[in-house]
Amino acid sequence: MWGPYPALIKAPEELTMHGMIFLVMHEDELKRLIRYETENYRLEQTEITAFYSELSESTILPGYAFVWNGYPEVLQEGAFDPTQFKQGHGSG
Repeated sequence: MWGPYPALIKAPEELTMHGMIFLVMHEDELKRLIRYETENYRLEQTEITAFYSELSESTILPGYAFVWNGYPEVLQEGAFDPTQFKQGHGSG
């Protein structure tokens, strides 16, 4: 964690990270995300396994993730709760 924010770091490929995905539909959406994430994160190409619980199936998609690009010593162990984040920071 970087303060209250999650920080994805490089790890062995066999490790799994659970979370949410966002489909970027327009270039301006991507630019806004990059500005929001600041220089502390960089985009890296990755494979995403999307699980659709209502269908009980998954699919593997190409995608990108924001990976920590700052000093590793400022990170702390922790857990990110998106519901708590929304309450404190609004929904958009």
